Amino acid sequence: MEVRKEGDTFWIAETEIQALNLNTSELTKKEGWVQLVPQSGMNITYEPLSQSLSIIADGHWFVGEQKPFIQGQGFLLTESQIAPIIKGSVMNYDLFASHDTYSKNITAFTEFRLLGYGSGHFNTSFNSQLSKTPQTTYNQFNRLMTSWQTSDVDTLNTLTLGDAITSGQSWTNRVRFGGIHFSHNYNLQPNFNITSKPIYSNTAVLPSTIDLYIDGIKNSTQRIDPGQFTLNTAPSFSGAGNAQLIVTDINGQQQKIDISLYNTNQLISRGLYTWDISLGWLRENYNEQSFGYNSKLMVVGDGRYGITDNLTLTGHNEINSDLQNIGAGYYWLISPYVGVLRGNSAWSQYQNKFGYQWGLGWQWNNRQFGLSIDHQQQETNFADVATQTGNLMPLKSNNAFASWSFEDIGTLGGGWVERKYSERNIQYANISWSKSYTHYVTLSINVARELSNNHNNSMYFMVSIPLSNEDYLSLQTNYDNKNINQQIQYRHSLLPDVAGWGWGAAQQFGDNSNLHLDLTNRNAVNEWQIGYNRDRNDSSYYLSSNGAVGLLDEDVYFMRKLGNAFAIADASGVPDIPVYLQNIEVGKTDKQGRFLLNDLYGYEPQKIRINALSLSADYRIKDTEKTVIPREGNGTLVSFNLYRTNALLLNVKQEDGQAIPTAAAVSIYRNKMDIDEIQNTLVGYGSQIYLESWETVREIEVIWAKGKCQITLPQIENSSEPFVEKEVVCY
Repeated sequence: MEVRKEGDTFWIAETEIQALNLNTSELTKKEGWVQLVPQSGMNITYEPLSQSLSIIADGHWFVGEQKPFIQGQGFLLTESQIAPIIKGSVMNYDLFASHDTYSKNITAFTEFRLLGYGSGHFNTSFNSQLSKTPQTTYNQFNRLMTSWQTSDVDTLNTLTLGDAITSGQSWTNRVRFGGIHFSHNYNLQPNFNITSKPIYSNTAVLPSTIDLYIDGIKNSTQRIDPGQFTLNTAPSFSGAGNAQLIVTDINGQQQKIDISLYNTNQLISRGLYTWDISLGWLRENYNEQSFGYNSKLMVVGDGRYGITDNLTLTGHNEINSDLQNIGAGYYWLISPYVGVLRGNSAWSQYQNKFGYQWGLGWQWNNRQFGLSIDHQQQETNFADVATQTGNLMPLKSNNAFASWSFEDIGTLGGGWVERKYSERNIQYANISWSKSYTHYVTLSINVARELSNNHNNSMYFMVSIPLSNEDYLSLQTNYDNKNINQQIQYRHSLLPDVAGWGWGAAQQFGDNSNLHLDLTNRNAVNEWQIGYNRDRNDSSYYLSSNGAVGLLDEDVYFMRKLGNAFAIADASGVPDIPVYLQNIEVGKTDKQGRFLLNDLYGYEPQKIRINALSLSADYRIKDTEKTVIPREGNGTLVSFNLYRTNALLLNVKQEDGQAIPTAAAVSIYRNKMDIDEIQNTLVGYGSQIYLESWETVREIEVIWAKGKCQITLPQIENSSEPFVEKEVVCY
């Protein structure tokens, strides 16, 4: 951060002081600079040796809501931390075309996004299809979803106007509708742990790095400063397990800590709550009609509340002119050794008919064994909003799954699923086994049997052989309804977010022989694939492409598909500068000195940096790394203030022609925006003085033990050279 010193007064640029969250309303401002002086409640200390400025201020000198640290969960984001939104519009596209002996088909999915105008963003999507056969031609164009959405991180509230999807529990059904959706939940705080227990909390004496290993696999890395810390990263599975923390301080000393954990995403901590309200009209004939809505106004409400760290209550309600539906449920962590028990009950009245629904479930996991059982049952007259769309719901649902993991044997699994409708019953069971060997070679077997009507059996055996990080070979044998097929497949995959080529080939032999070939290219502007399929009866070709085109911050971009959030790295017009995301190089700046990072995560810190080592010696930069938190659905501009110095090398002589002694003190008097500034340096070897940004220099004074003199700069013409060398006389 650039600071100008003038006696005991300091000047900081307004754009820079925002990062300190200081309240500048009571401070003197002048032409884009803010004056800092010691005053009541603010102490300023300057350390010339380290060139650092320390500011200690009372709470009233800071702006924004100061969120407290919540033990076991971490800090909540605030609106002041969210990066500013840039204005623009983007169209994402997914195109697919195919051709076979009997037909030609073209489909297109397009999504239009308008952002930066107000606090939210507008989004609308369409689906188009054209199909042609020798006898008929079919074309269709449908609007899918249209909405405007805004969120507030401080209140955890999200408002959606337009098309949306209702919220629900594991025992309810979600539907599309048009209207108003208002919610309060922690989706705006993805790094905030809302589950019942923290993973680990402790104290570090030195700046350190924490690596979290779950069952021997590295799960996350977190940097910590000296003092109290809490590891907020939750494991990616539900159930009991073992974790190990490795804390490495700046001296390289390591501390290993073994901990046990139990985590489930169904529980929320004591006192936390979420709720959703949906008001509007049920969507009908989705993807067939652009504006198909039911004429009856509906209201759907949903919520969760943490009674204790181990008990969460849930509620759900649906109402329209013909329907009333109300239900409640719970999730109870009995203990890490017993597991989570769930239950629910719901009642409905639809067209003067009453119905009842209930369900029970239980799940438990440890390092080697996992078991879950779930039962859901409803009466024939039970109804909810989803049944009004014509969806047929099962009267009874049963699920049971079990898995065992052994180091020597591998992983065994089994499952049973039943769905009972009024006129038919679906039931099947399966068992599976998989085992990984050296060099990540994997064997797997799966056997499934339908237990109801047809008693169909299926089985497959597969060997997967990785050849590199991108290449693998697989061999597979399938048995299905008395048909036996063997398949060999080779694939060269693309690494995530990395440009390049990928390809694949698969040949199946047996009763249903076929051939598949494909070639994929991912570049800076899109991703496309061409493919060929052939079976006994026909052959077909296809071509697919996806990407985006947009007008962002007054620049046109052709890019890969825009994701949840994005950022534009701006290197002040300097091209070919490597750009890194989370320490991984993702590309280089274009001719305008910009690079678009198209697939970031909203409300999560994104570390973006540029490689300053690639710059020539006459470039200067304040910060090569910045961390931004983009808003979901939007983008932000990340500016790196690069500038090229106008350097001047003065060969100085005294009035009598003698050289200036080496290490003589030099005082450079500048005038910037009517503010006098003094910069100190020394005379170098050969009686030389090196200056940068010499345009603002008013006078140079040189002092040594036996004398002093002044230098007035000569007339200097603009030059493209890294520095200009001039002969001057010190009078």
